Amino acid sequence: TGRTGDFRFSLLRPGTYTLTTTAKGFSTSEKRFDVNLGQVETIKIQLGVAGQAQVVEVSETAELLQAENANLATTYDQAQIQNLPSPGGDMTNYAMFSPGVTVSTGAGYGNYSAFGLPGDSNLYTVNGLDMNDPFNNLNNSGSSNMMLGSNEVSEVAVVLNGYTAQYGRQAGAQLNYATKTGGNAFHGNASWLWNGRDMNANDWFNNANSTGRPFDVSNMWADSIGGPIVKNKMFFFFNNEGARYVLPGGGPIYIPTTAFATAVLNNLKATNAPAVPLYTQAFSVYAGSPGAGRAVPMTPSASCGDLIAGQFGVTQPCAAVFQDTANSLNTEWLAALRVDYNINANHKIFVRLSMDRGVQATSTDAINTAFSANSNQPQDNGQFGWTASFGPRMVNQLIASALYYSAIFGPPNLPAAYSVFPTNFLFQDGAPYSNLGGGGNQGNTDAAYPQGRNVRTRQLIDDFAISSGTHTVKFGINARKIGWTDFGAQSGASGLFTFNSMTDFYNGSLANGSTFTQSFINSGATGLRSLSLGFYGQDEWKVSKKLNVTIAFRFDRNSNINCVNSSCFNELSTAFGVAPHNAAIPYNSIIKTNVKNAFPAIDAIVPQPRLGFAYSLDDKTVIRGGIGMFSDLYQPLMATRFEQNSPSNPSFTASSGLVAPGNSKSAEANVANSAAA
Repeated sequence: TGRTGDFRFSLLRPGTYTLTTTAKGFSTSEKRFDVNLGQVETIKIQLGVAGQAQVVEVSETAELLQAENANLATTYDQAQIQNLPSPGGDMTNYAMFSPGVTVSTGAGYGNYSAFGLPGDSNLYTVNGLDMNDPFNNLNNSGSSNMMLGSNEVSEVAVVLNGYTAQYGRQAGAQLNYATKTGGNAFHGNASWLWNGRDMNANDWFNNANSTGRPFDVSNMWADSIGGPIVKNKMFFFFNNEGARYVLPGGGPIYIPTTAFATAVLNNLKATNAPAVPLYTQAFSVYAGSPGAGRAVPMTPSASCGDLIAGQFGVTQPCAAVFQDTANSLNTEWLAALRVDYNINANHKIFVRLSMDRGVQATSTDAINTAFSANSNQPQDNGQFGWTASFGPRMVNQLIASALYYSAIFGPPNLPAAYSVFPTNFLFQDGAPYSNLGGGGNQGNTDAAYPQGRNVRTRQLIDDFAISSGTHTVKFGINARKIGWTDFGAQSGASGLFTFNSMTDFYNGSLANGSTFTQSFINSGATGLRSLSLGFYGQDEWKVSKKLNVTIAFRFDRNSNINCVNSSCFNELSTAFGVAPHNAAIPYNSIIKTNVKNAFPAIDAIVPQPRLGFAYSLDDKTVIRGGIGMFSDLYQPLMATRFEQNSPSNPSFTASSGLVAPGNSKSAEANVANSAAA
């Protein structure tokens, strides 16, 4: 306490507390109140006159207007978490109810934007520890790509413009989640949400094409139980929840008409016989698609692109269309156990273990299910926390964690997919067919697989606070080490034909802007690592009853990304703008190989000074403001681009040659010759 008569309690865990106040000559007062996550609560105490025998007990709710610092914070309690709409149970949705937050328009990268910052500038923490995907700086999620776990969460805080320096590592919104704990009484809950085909109308385009409603069903469940292990000393809380749903297909699928397929094969037999086997296989796969029997011919002008061949493109169509009704199953299940132990009044610890298991329906192919891709995504996480008080003015909080997850994408059996069709056809720019080899009409085929990563994260956070009069001084350190194995350089070996001209497809020859691209894999999965270290110090100064000032400074040190076991990067030996661009100069003379670090150099220290204030005009009006510097951790995924540079995994593109694998005049032969050179 100080001369103003204020008592300060730092680093309290969010929850409901009872404050008992006694003073000689006055009656005893007891107040029950909530300490919210990310907020500073002010509790006013008034004692009665001496001689009153009763205890005065008052329950207070948290004040709506927070006046202790410049942070813009929105807190959601357990009742709000349960009742606010959150599609899919995604915990990132709670940020949408905060001022300054809008839906992300960054091509779907990140769910939302805070004050105009990109979706990958937001930080998510569970019990104070990072729950970002360390690979791409987005919220960590399982196979559903949603951040599940709301049944375990007791409180959510969304902090914007964090002028208190413990908020760092990302410059946008800070979403903090506190998990539930057990108590002296057993308690639990159970819920189940169901949605299915019978509760949803058919797609307009399905009705227009006489296609019935595709099968879809969604099941989401949650249950929990908590209680005492040793009364007043040790408690447990267990949570179990998950989702199991079928993703319905939708949209048009374009395939060759039987008449056009026959015409193409007859043309190839006469002009390009080496292409006949591949085309015969391609037309067979198209004809065998589940919806081929209900395909409706298109108009010639909309289905033949730049091709005029006999009556095709004039009176006869080249393509037929049907509505996609294929579906895929997506599953996710997560469970968490937390144990809290009160060693004594000054020392408390907790341990939390969680796991997530699921299979993601990455893509659903309506031509052949062998081309559909999924991803088995296991995740395990462990946390340990220790809060220690040293006398009435000092408190320290230590939290450590480790996390592992795997996310490898591709068809469950890639060799089986390529036995159905050995390469990939992508159609665009006037060529009407849905892609062959996966991807439907979306532009991605199985040439993009396999890809993914296995990620390991270890983190240590320590915060120390000391109160002295009108000042609360805090210091803290945050260390995070990331290691991951990247499989991104393993894709592209099967090759990809991109048809930008129906004339090229008809003739089985690349001549009018169509291309063939293939990667030549010279390295395996790559091990990478990086380290982030942050330190902060701050003084929260209560200048007067109305004015609070925060003076803070933060330093972040982010290491370079480097290879674990070898030198895995390649780069130009000089800047691209001044590098020689002469076809006669060998590649190896201008490429520096076996580079250990991803970046030539990075900032040794990122300083972030901050100053914030909050001034209470009255009980209903607070003016707050501040100035400061904020920084983002870079995305480790950037390094995956560098490891694929030539000559490790070079990719070559040919704009000429026959669509005839194995032929010396084929486009495949052209790229193979380039790779050999």
